[in-house]
Amino acid sequence: KFNTGYEFADKKFAEQKSLARKYVNKFFVERGKSTTVIFLSDKPVMVEEHNIPDGKTNGGKPKYRQITSPATFGERDPLKDSGVSRTSIVAYYTVIDGSTYVDKNGKTHKWEKKLLAVKSQMFDVIKRRRADIMESTGREKNLAGAMFKVFRGTGDKTPSSGDDWQFQKHVKKATMLSLMAEHFHGD
Repeated sequence: KFNTGYEFADKKFAEQKSLARKYVNKFFVERGKSTTVIFLSDKPVMVEEHNIPDGKTNGGKPKYRQITSPATFGERDPLKDSGVSRTSIVAYYTVIDGSTYVDKNGKTHKWEKKLLAVKSQMFDVIKRRRADIMESTGREKNLAGAMFKVFRGTGDKTPSSGDDWQFQKHVKKATMLSLMAEHFHGD
């Protein structure tokens, strides 16, 4: 049985438009730049992601779109089974990004909550930094509230999440909220 009618169609098109406007604010560092980040939590969420060619190019190189696998670990995945894509294991952390940028409407953004996606290489770096923090604090502290200075090299293969993470200090929750509130635009 098919769903028919203008009312149903209007509802579905409105839902699709609404979903298209949703934007996942992912953390990244421009090549040759640095920023400061603060971790909001200690434990990552692990997902499998597909790297799907989106038909566009950038300077002759194909562009890709990352899509979270519809399957959970160990289940059959139709995208992987089709041979269109291979999956990558990605660890997601929630961070506050100290980068400053001005959007197309002239608003300045800083200390925004973002998703930090890291693959195996950078996951190992962050895990080592976490172990250092726990060892130096007698296991009293972890990544939650940890502030890092993050650098990204200029090479083509440097991770977009940065390749040099230097622990600075722990930040209290009230300080994090204050930083975010100071730059909140309410939209």
